[in-house]
Amino acid sequence: MSNLCIILLAILTTVHGNGAYFPDLDQYRYGTVGPLRNRISSFKIDIGSCVEAYENDPPDPNGQWFWTDNRNYKSISCHMDNKISTMKSCGRNMVDLKCPRGTFVKRIEWDGSNRLKGGLKLRCMPFSSNTTTVATLNLHANLATTRAKNCFNGMKGLQFARIIPWEVNYALNPDCNLGSTLHYNVYCEDGDAMVGVKMEVENHTQYIKTSSIYCSTSGNGSEPEVKLVEPLYKRDVTRSEKIQTGKVAIAVLLDKRKLQSL
Repeated sequence: MSNLCIILLAILTTVHGNGAYFPDLDQYRYGTVGPLRNRISSFKIDIGSCVEAYENDPPDPNGQWFWTDNRNYKSISCHMDNKISTMKSCGRNMVDLKCPRGTFVKRIEWDGSNRLKGGLKLRCMPFSSNTTTVATLNLHANLATTRAKNCFNGMKGLQFARIIPWEVNYALNPDCNLGSTLHYNVYCEDGDAMVGVKMEVENHTQYIKTSSIYCSTSGNGSEPEVKLVEPLYKRDVTRSEKIQTGKVAIAVLLDKRKLQSL
């Protein structure tokens, strides 16, 4: 008798900005019920950069595991093999970095070698000064800067490169000149300069999922005069936002030998 190993391959679509749990991958309420139970040995992310897998039904955190960086079929560790019951999108934090009143972003340092996961640093200076740093704002604690740019007349905008299927901004180019807010680029209006950034960061991966900038005309940077400029892709409905939460998991039975040949 052939020792054929049947594998359940789950093709997942993460839900944009949503931490809701996926339905049980074998379509049963509990992972230990039904002919397939929770026998998941491999899975693939269709869109997004991170999912969490759970051995038991939420909120039990036992067996938590996450997968990132690689869109190929990913084998699960032996500990989790045949034990996954449910999955959810990885959590995200919204980070606001705003310069103090009377200062503008005149220098940006960022991680240029690790898809921006090392973060970025803003140096805020008075409009009339190019040397006095009033505040230094870090995206997160573990900062690893490899590149920097100065704009002595104030930063005007940020250009991002984006991995669309992952929904991740992975490269950055600060601009000292005026430009247009198109695609993944964000710019202040004529007469304004940057006073901060607003970024959505994925917890497990430290990937930057969305990026916006704060701009101000006034020299005092008072709150009513600060404008939030968002990229166009945030204003449109993205593919993942159209996905219905209850229909994101597609289960396919595969022979292990067929899986290895993919």
